[in-house]
Amino acid sequence: MRRGPDVLHYDMVFDRDALRLIYLGEHWESIRPRTGLQRRVDLFIYSLRKRRERLRGGEEVVISYCDIVGYKLLKPRPRPREATLAPGLLEVLLRDGRRIRVEFSPKVYDMVKSAVKKYLDVRLGDCRGAVKRAR
Repeated sequence: MRRGPDVLHYDMVFDRDALRLIYLGEHWESIRPRTGLQRRVDLFIYSLRKRRERLRGGEEVVISYCDIVGYKLLKPRPRPREATLAPGLLEVLLRDGRRIRVEFSPKVYDMVKSAVKKYLDVRLGDCRGAVKRAR
């Protein structure tokens, strides 16, 4: 029985004024069969849809840097049973209390870490400085 896709895929873009999450598609990872022709067909269709959404622009979730209260960047950890690494995690806490969790591949952890330091830290400092100056 299909209950819906369990993996939603977004591109994470650090822009000048906001963090943008661009929707690319979704696929089944644990509900669908893990082997065989159906699995390959599902992933092929997903890759075609993802490519099309990336070219079209897709739907966006825009998070202003000034709406972010804090963040937590977690390093990928080893999974002993599977001999692989768990995905990295960027958890963003917003002013209204919502938490947005973005998982990413362990291969891009260093790139995400440098983007967070280069864009997110600087923009959060600018927003906090603007709030202090306004008071």
